[in-house]
Amino acid sequence: MGNEKKIPESTEISYILECSSDLDSTGLKFVFLAEHVLNISRGEAANLLTVDLNTVDTLINKKNEILDDSSSAAHLSNTESEIIKLADMFFKLLNKINYSAAINKSLKKSFISKVIGLFKLFNKSHYSTKQTIHAFIAYLYFNLSRQETIFSAGKKLVSLREQDRSKWDQDLINEGLFQLGQSADGKNVTIYHLESAVAAIHCLAKSYKETDWNKIVSVYDKYLSVNESPHVEVQRAAVISKIKGAKQGIDEIMNISDLETLEYNPLLYSTLGNLHLQIHNYSTALQNYEKAYALADIEVDKNFYHQKVQICRQRLKMIENYHFYNSF
Repeated sequence: MGNEKKIPESTEISYILECSSDLDSTGLKFVFLAEHVLNISRGEAANLLTVDLNTVDTLINKKNEILDDSSSAAHLSNTESEIIKLADMFFKLLNKINYSAAINKSLKKSFISKVIGLFKLFNKSHYSTKQTIHAFIAYLYFNLSRQETIFSAGKKLVSLREQDRSKWDQDLINEGLFQLGQSADGKNVTIYHLESAVAAIHCLAKSYKETDWNKIVSVYDKYLSVNESPHVEVQRAAVISKIKGAKQGIDEIMNISDLETLEYNPLLYSTLGNLHLQIHNYSTALQNYEKAYALADIEVDKNFYHQKVQICRQRLKMIENYHFYNSF
């Protein structure tokens, strides 16, 4: 893995997608693309998947067995659906590796660049998913443009508010804006349109204070007008709180239909925790942060929630001590 392989010519796109469709897990699809398309080494694959080399070797062997038995990949009736599956796979994977201090910055940047190359290759073919692919590529470019600022030199996560925007790569942002413009011809508004449009607004703001939150709300509204998603509604509520305050954000969340579907989603509890903390409801904030911590599966998220739990406990202890000393 990682020696003689390279991104193939467009004539091989269908074969790549047919092979990928024969592989029924994220790990198998990833090691196939890593070896035969993205020129990613075994060690890099292990790092990106946060597994050991033995696990990668097991995946490679299983992948080889499946493809050997598939008669060089039977004809895939819907190549477009496989492209969307791969976009979803990389989208979820990137959300995990993006905020991992254990994966070095150069590997992240190289990985994102290679995924961009792969999806640009897909867009050379005349698929009806072109606009969706453009939106996904835009999301990748915006993400890549900020890689220099996500972590400090000491590998501490830097919030969007605190990132040095002068270090954002303007050329990559412009590429993202171009791809986002190309995505606008489609009839569907996908999660990639949403994420890339929101990222574009952040990238165009000269400072966090100058962020156009109203425009971001309108992007969420457009997405939700054609897609039902309690998860996205929680994100929208967090943005509403930037404009109308934490109490309004909490009300927006509590009025979400099918809120119970997010019972095991840490985003719900972390957002509620943040909003309650802002209005000094420390007990309620603590309960929500503890739930978010228990449900989180990303180390940086767990660390963040743990810190918030400690802050809430400290504030509650201070209040308890205050009432105690004032009871005499």
